[in-house]
Amino acid sequence: MGKTAGTCDACGATLPRLGGIRYCPYCGNALPKNNGGEGETDIKNHLSLEEQQHAVREKYAGRANDPRVKVALPEDIYTLALKGCENREALVECLNQVLTRGESAIRLAVAAMPSVLLYKANIEAVNEVAAALKDAEAAYAVVEGNFDYSSFYKSAYFTNLDRASRALLKSVPKTMWLGENIKFISEDMFFEGKRGYGVFSNNSFFFFWIENGVSSLILPVYQLDGIDLWEKEDRFLGEWLTRDGRTFQLEFARKEDFDAIRELSWD
Repeated sequence: MGKTAGTCDACGATLPRLGGIRYCPYCGNALPKNNGGEGETDIKNHLSLEEQQHAVREKYAGRANDPRVKVALPEDIYTLALKGCENREALVECLNQVLTRGESAIRLAVAAMPSVLLYKANIEAVNEVAAALKDAEAAYAVVEGNFDYSSFYKSAYFTNLDRASRALLKSVPKTMWLGENIKFISEDMFFEGKRGYGVFSNNSFFFFWIENGVSSLILPVYQLDGIDLWEKEDRFLGEWLTRDGRTFQLEFARKEDFDAIRELSWD
């Protein structure tokens, strides 16, 4: 209301004298709280749903532009997926130090690996949990913003595989591929003397072989010290070297796979 009681400042229309009126029925603009001396008792009971929604939008519109208010953008939200760990008890102990959930819930998440530990959390929480995962030598991935569980299956590395290879990798829980930038997939290689499939990503090396179902082993890249590769008597051999001095034996059945791995970089 303006200085003239009963008139809308925005459109100039004459307003009815109804207790609790807050918006002009002609143009929809908000009116000052002191509506010609009329009170605001039980105002919510007099407003339609549309009017209440209008009021809420008006209330928070200014706050969204306040520089003191931080709006969570997609790039400010992170998801952390746990892929695997050799020492599960050490992993549970480390996670107990940084997660507020109970030990039973932590053990369930560890038993269900691969699993999502943090879903759309802030970077500070993700960094704290990631540090604990490194202490336990666990493999994990961090996803920034929104994500698509099916992105791995849409990639050329997957679609170019033969039918049997695609079927085997599809049998792996899809959380395994969350946050992975795949660098190469070998359909025929040996790891520590076992024949199977190797998936090289920016975060980890995944090896799958058939033994009472699909068995797997995962080596995190943050532990990698280097990969030595050499040819000997028409064999394509290699070693995965970790920073703590461990070595894992590799052999590739195809020279093109051997050459592809030699060109990879994890920088």
